[in-house]
Amino acid sequence: MASFDITGHLGQDAVIREIGRANGSTTEVAFISIASNDYAGADRQGKPIYNVNWYDVATFRKDLISFLKKHGKKGAMLQIRGDMDSERVQADGKYFSVTRFRVGQTGFMTLLRPASEKSADERQSSAEQRPAFASDTLDDDIPF
Repeated sequence: MASFDITGHLGQDAVIREIGRANGSTTEVAFISIASNDYAGADRQGKPIYNVNWYDVATFRKDLISFLKKHGKKGAMLQIRGDMDSERVQADGKYFSVTRFRVGQTGFMTLLRPASEKSADERQSSAEQRPAFASDTLDDDIPF
């Protein structure tokens, strides 16, 4: 089995569903969509260009479902490691490959930045929009 390691931002809140099992019981499953940015060079002005890749990931693990109920909000930055497999699928007479991503017993999810916390770029942008302190409001006796 192949594995994956993705660091990116959630594109929407985690979706938690209850599904039925063959024995008649039910269990929860969590689905997330996570986007990663891959550097693709720079434009003529030197500004970086990124390709955005989206991944749909599922987990049945109760601890991760609980984690996603609390932290799985749109914009949250996560690092995820899990298993992936591909399956050949036929639709409309054509065959194509579908890759499934899931976090099982050997995988993990780590919250790198909550959805409400701004990135360094966002903090810099909002700092540039704030007015500077007036020089007469600063204390000259600052001990450092």
